[in-house]
Parts: sequence; structure tokens; C-alpha cells
Amino acid sequence: AAEAEEGATLREPAPVLTAAARSGFIVPPVGTIPGAIPGPIPGVIPGAMRVTAFKDYLACPYRFYLKHVLKLEPVHDALMELDGRLFGTLAHAVLQRFAQGAAARSEDEKLVRECLMDELGAEVRERFGGRLAPSVTVQVEQLRQRFLDFAGWQVEQTRDGWFIEQVERDLKGEIRLEDGFVMKVTGRIDRIDRHEAHGYRLMDYKTGEGVEKPDKAHRKGPKDAKVWIDLQLPLYRVLARSAGIEGEVALGYIALPKKREELGFLEAHWSEEDLRAADECAREVVRKVREGVFGPPVEVRRKADDFADVCQAECLERHEALDHGRWRLEVAMEGRG
Repeated sequence: AAEAEEGATLREPAPVLTAAARSGFIVPPVGTIPGAIPGPIPGVIPGAMRVTAFKDYLACPYRFYLKHVLKLEPVHDALMELDGRLFGTLAHAVLQRFAQGAAARSEDEKLVRECLMDELGAEVRERFGGRLAPSVTVQVEQLRQRFLDFAGWQVEQTRDGWFIEQVERDLKGEIRLEDGFVMKVTGRIDRIDRHEAHGYRLMDYKTGEGVEKPDKAHRKGPKDAKVWIDLQLPLYRVLARSAGIEGEVALGYIALPKKREELGFLEAHWSEEDLRAADECAREVVRKVREGVFGPPVEVRRKADDFADVCQAECLERHEALDHGRWRLEVAMEGRG
């Protein structure tokens, strides 16, 4: 292979690769920069952001670009069981069906259990038909047990005066910057409960084996100097305003984990100062996205990285690839402040 010319960058796409360049990458001339990590096209930014996308940007702006601007996603065609996402999707669908029926307001635990079992059976038949893989059968039974446990908790909420008002509600809000620029924000709140005396709770279902408390999932660092790494729950406040929900609201997770004793509502105990910091963090993300700051790729150490190959996460010459790319490391880091 030909060696790269001195100072060559990804700013010079070859004419023969015009179609590839239009896909959202700036592509180097053929044979000039072996292994260079493709840089983003200047001026290409999303017109709206989902509340879950802010976490992706805070973790790695480049992976955010791949996922939310170019809309790249992995394809899995050899699944023999439900992965975490599909397991959660099934649970959400059943809970949505349950919430739309009369049993959701019942104080009869037996009735609530029967309704949940019926809705689970119906959803499984619609999604998978009559014959399930053995591994999926086991997972459905695991979910069935979690719903049996959930029924008792749900009845307690009803007796305490909390009623399900909305489920799986798609909402739109906006984040406005000082100069008037507006980024539309979209998202789906899993469940909104209302209490006559205590107002609203905006909640997200969590079905993982173990569920982190909201603060641990959203912030990291020492107690007196925490930084935001996820803004989903704070941004629910932005979405709720478009549904006419104003003022103070409770934020948190409804945990449906493997261990029964961990099931329940995990409330996020954030102060007004904490939430103001979250709002400013969201505005800073919008500023960076508006400016097209999408790199360089962050080194991610985790088992599941859908974009590891694009980012050359396992490449021994990764830093050389970055140096020869659209960005040089020192310039990119200065640009990110």
C-alpha cells in the first residue's frame, strides 16, 4: 500500500468517492491514509435530540455522531435469546397494555396479577408465535415472576393514592440557548403517575438484573464535585412541560430486577441546584452539537461497543490513525475545551 503523503488529512475526499462522502463521512483518497478514522462532515448536525442521546454525547461525541447523525446501528441476525434491550421492550409492552386497562386502578392484587399474566401471554404470542426457543421460554418465565412481584407493589401504590395517568407518552420540548438557538428535544416517558396531594412522578422502567440508583446512573465523581454523565431523568422535566405538567415533580425508576426485595420506586433526590447544573450541562451539549464538535473518538473500555471497529478501539496504531485523520489529537482536545 502507498504511504500517506506528509500532512494529508481527511479534508480531501477523492472525487471518485463522492457517493461515500455523501453518506456522512469525509473520506481520504484511496490508498493515501491506511486505517485513518473517518471524520464527520462539517455543518451536519441533528435537527432534534432524544433525551437518551445526551448520555451518548457525554460519553463520546464521535459515537454520538455515528449513532444519532448518521443513524448507524448494528445488525444482529444470530440471536438465540432476548438480549437486554429486547427483554426490556417486551416488559414495557406488557406494562403498557396493563396500564390501559381497568385493573391498573384496582386494589385487588389477584385481579392485577391475572391481568398482567394475560397481557404477557398475549404479547408473547403476538411477537413470537406459539413455539418459543427454550432460552426464550426461560426468559418469559423470569419476566412472569417479576410481574407477579410487581402486582403487589402496584396495588400498594394505588392504595396510597398514586394512579397511572399516562404511559409510553411521546413528548417534545426544547432547549433554548442565550442567542435564541433552539434544539428540539424528544423522548418517551415510560410512566407518569399522579397523586391528588403530592403531584406527579415521572418514571422510567428498569428491568436489568440489578438496577442502579438514579444518581449513580446519572452522575459520577466525589460527593462535592459530581459531574453529569446522563441527563435523561432531568430532561423529563422539559418534556413534561409540553404535557402541561409544571412545577416540582418526582423523578426516578421503577425497578423490576431479578431480586424481589429490590423491586419498587427509586426516587432521584436532587436539589434545585443539582437540576440547574443538569440544565446547564444539557445546554453545553447543545452548544457543542451546534458547533459540530464530534470528536475525536473516546477510548471506551466496555464489552459492548457497537462502533469499536469504526473507532479502531483494538487497533495498535489507533493514535496514528487519529493523527492522520480530520483532527489531530492536540487540536481536537483544545477545541473541546
